[in-house]
Amino acid sequence: RHFRLFTSIALEMIRTAESANCQGIANTIWAFSTAGHSDHKLFDILTEAALRIINDFKAQELSSMLWGLATNGFVKETLFTVALQTARTMELGPQQSANILWACAKVLPNHALTRRAVVELLPRIAAKFLAFKPQEVSSVMNALAKVASVGSEDATILNGALILPPCVYQSISAFLRFATPWLEEHLHTLPSLTFTSVVCVHEFFDLEQDGRLCQLVEQQVVARSNTLPQAEILQLLRALLSSRASSQAVCALAGNLACNFKGLQPKEIRQLKQLAVAFHRPRLQSPPDEERLYTWCLTLAVKMPEIAQSSDGETLTEDEGPLSLGACTGPTGEAESTQHVLELQDSLAKGDEDDDDDDDDDDDDDDDDDDDD
Repeated sequence: RHFRLFTSIALEMIRTAESANCQGIANTIWAFSTAGHSDHKLFDILTEAALRIINDFKAQELSSMLWGLATNGFVKETLFTVALQTARTMELGPQQSANILWACAKVLPNHALTRRAVVELLPRIAAKFLAFKPQEVSSVMNALAKVASVGSEDATILNGALILPPCVYQSISAFLRFATPWLEEHLHTLPSLTFTSVVCVHEFFDLEQDGRLCQLVEQQVVARSNTLPQAEILQLLRALLSSRASSQAVCALAGNLACNFKGLQPKEIRQLKQLAVAFHRPRLQSPPDEERLYTWCLTLAVKMPEIAQSSDGETLTEDEGPLSLGACTGPTGEAESTQHVLELQDSLAKGDEDDDDDDDDDDDDDDDDDDDD
């Protein structure tokens, strides 16, 4: 019934799109997206009409239109570009700022347009932050996570924030420091997806010096590790390995993956393999097989408490030379190493050496057979 209703509305809107006003365009796109009904032909015609009258849009109409398009996965780069330019001169409320930033990050996470939106909108969001509702803050945090590639299926780079332009990195880092008191107060009440976004951007943007928030993050990750979806477990593990591999939280996340290893989907196994390679680079150049991957998860789960239980979680640095197995990139891009990380990295590499030994034994057996002949 709903399908026929929305199809009838779409046909009528397509017929009258030329005369549609700002409110009609925004309301139609918002209603279709809220109902989960996608009609890209209609959206294409309505966005063309919107471009002709973009300067007449009010802030609420503009943000509702962009939110609706992004929710439906509809991308028209020209419209988003012009809409962002128009928003610069508008007085945006909390919901409008959050929706515009989220919409850009949702459909164009790695685009220069979205990075420009981050630099331009975050100071305006900070100026009105006290008026933001939790849902609006969640939208902002989810947007920042997308910009930092938290949800990317490619886990070959541990910290996606480090490849952002300096101005974008600095804008996000400054905003997160500003928002720290709010995060400390609300971290334990955040829904799963927003919690994961907040923790990941916290780790990616080098906020470890904030001791209280770091402690809360650690406690909450451990407390939630058995209830989070596997996709979010992987995102959190990636973020924590990039910043503080020696933590109880890593132990809990890796233990969860080991316990549920047989139930992981092929995409999750692929991401976990990429994560292992990224963490062990340059020693490991190709993904491990599933048996070694499982062993790696177990090793992370068993080894991490030894470090986490030390007086302050400090790492013991050693100079291993240019080919150090313990070198891993921290949030500042500098190499960090620990004796325990060396052991973890050897857990995968040892398998390769064992295979080589087996091959040598096989060769010896072949030689013995030749001698018998």
